[in-house]
Amino acid sequence: MDGIVVFLNGDRGLHALRALVEGGHGIAAVVIPPGRAPLARTITGLTAPQRTPVLAEANINAPDCVNRLRTPRPTLFLIAGFSTLFHPPLLSLPTLGTLNLHAGRVPEYRGGSPLNWQIINGESEVGLSILLTGEGLDDGPVIAETRLPLAPEATIATLHDDANTAFGPLILKAIERLEKGDRGSPQDDSRACYWHQRGDQDGQLRPDLRTATEAYDFVRALTSPYPGAWVQDDTGVRVRLLVVQVPDVIIRGQPGRICRIHNLGLFLVCKDRAIQIIEARAESEHNDHPPLRHGMIVG
Repeated sequence: MDGIVVFLNGDRGLHALRALVEGGHGIAAVVIPPGRAPLARTITGLTAPQRTPVLAEANINAPDCVNRLRTPRPTLFLIAGFSTLFHPPLLSLPTLGTLNLHAGRVPEYRGGSPLNWQIINGESEVGLSILLTGEGLDDGPVIAETRLPLAPEATIATLHDDANTAFGPLILKAIERLEKGDRGSPQDDSRACYWHQRGDQDGQLRPDLRTATEAYDFVRALTSPYPGAWVQDDTGVRVRLLVVQVPDVIIRGQPGRICRIHNLGLFLVCKDRAIQIIEARAESEHNDHPPLRHGMIVG
């Protein structure tokens, strides 16, 4: 297929672009946010044989941007990690429509941060969906989908890598279906659930409200490349929990207490039992790395 315009903002989009180029598809343009010179250079290298223009657009719905994207006579828009909502004038441009790479099972995981939420919720597998986009939010027909196992040791970083890799062949499958006139399968709106986009303010771990297993899932869902889950004591010290585990030994006590058990390590007591802190970073207004204090209470 020729005339594909790709909207991307990071690794997922680069994986998608590589899959399209290697699959023999013609890229009419790539759209990125402004101020991303290294990303633009990588895109130029990937699409060098096609001499694809890279457009840095601050507002893709602005009339001047819509007019610029009208020029290549787009056949298909592909959204890969580009969070801006597309308005009707923009959506009307491609003759075959707009595909969105959504890293969640639909309709249960519409909305923001779907990979993080699926880990937090203790899912044993995660869904990847390619949707035909309309004016709604993640409610369009499903053109292609797959499931990835979510191993107990997986983190958000490894899951992003797995999802980016899996989207490549899924994109080619979706385009093949479109070219055959298949417009996908409608979602069951009666099962729809929307999740909000997560920010660092949502990263506070409340040990009194979560079991050790739930706390473990929460931490691995928010670790690098994200800032990390955090707990805070009554003096304002914020502790970033980067790596934890549910230990074999059972330790209980006051939920929220960080304690060091002789010869066993450092622990945070949760609602039912403690998790072991393997890697953490303490932050404060005056010292970015104060020591974790034996006996501190967080909540």
